[in-house]
Amino acid sequence: MAAAVALIDDNVFVDYEFASEADKANAWALLLLGFMRNMINGPTPIHWLDKSTPGAGASLLADVVSLIQTGADMPKETAPTTEDEWRKKITAALLSGSPYVCFDNVSKGLDSQAIAAAVTSTYWSDRRLGASETVRVPVVQTFVVTANNLNASNEMMRRLVRIRIDVSTEHPEMRTGFKHPRLKEWVEENRPELVRACLTVIQSWVANGMAKGSKRKGSYEAWVDVMGGVLENAGIRAFLDNEAEVAASDESLEATRGFVAAWWEAVGSARVRARYGKSASEIGLLDIMDDLDTKPAEYLEKATRAKPGAETTVMGTYAGLIRDRVFRIDGKDLRVRRSTKASNGSQWWWLEERDSADGK
Repeated sequence: MAAAVALIDDNVFVDYEFASEADKANAWALLLLGFMRNMINGPTPIHWLDKSTPGAGASLLADVVSLIQTGADMPKETAPTTEDEWRKKITAALLSGSPYVCFDNVSKGLDSQAIAAAVTSTYWSDRRLGASETVRVPVVQTFVVTANNLNASNEMMRRLVRIRIDVSTEHPEMRTGFKHPRLKEWVEENRPELVRACLTVIQSWVANGMAKGSKRKGSYEAWVDVMGGVLENAGIRAFLDNEAEVAASDESLEATRGFVAAWWEAVGSARVRARYGKSASEIGLLDIMDDLDTKPAEYLEKATRAKPGAETTVMGTYAGLIRDRVFRIDGKDLRVRRSTKASNGSQWWWLEERDSADGK
């Protein structure tokens, strides 16, 4: 098993400048998943091949992973721009039989209800393209996204596993001195040994009792138990250790937290409406939002699509997205609350301080 790990580390991953040991461990998880997907009774997350600049080798790494498992490059799609296109592409990809679904060079952000549902489900149902027939297929593919500094919604962030490649030169495409200058050719020539190495790492875990991994990731418990167990058995212990860093880099979450912090500073726990205040002494959520330099992406998306005069509706809809969520602000746990009954045609909103010690 040690020799198998060394073979991969010293040849496949050797020239990649991973941002951390966690990013490299997550690359191991992507590599092994294709060989052991049927051992995982549940969904698996999107493997996010992130890079600081074009030419860092994210798409190449995707191809290398696929070459080792299937003998062919990873099939790639461009990212759709509408929910309908996302749904159609996901359905076509799942029906294709390919073990991978890869959206390459995502440049306009990642925020789709369709892909969010696909990677947290065991089955996918949709109408077959060009027919009235509805298909229902198991979701057993490995989802991959490549991007330069991806901007993803908060809902997508928790469905991602980051594999970040940082390069230390302005023009990475001009680098030389690689151990295997033509890595894909080397992989093709040595594929039997690489497959054997992957299977050896997995079989070692099986032979040692298949202990569950120690890490946790919501919605992906079965995947973490199995993949974490395999990697820890192989001495690769940084798996998922970059989760807190990824969460901290979530621009959408930070903007939302900024809104809640401004709300708390403006009115504390007092009840407010989504509308603008109707007097100098009244503050509404729209007043608070207007004063922000950086507004949450989810709010801006809805505001830009709304008709003139629908500002209150947009604000209420956005507030509904964060209803009952808890935010840590100035050492306090604040929950966004909404009245159950309308008052004069509008809802009341307020921030409820929770006791973090007892969770009440």
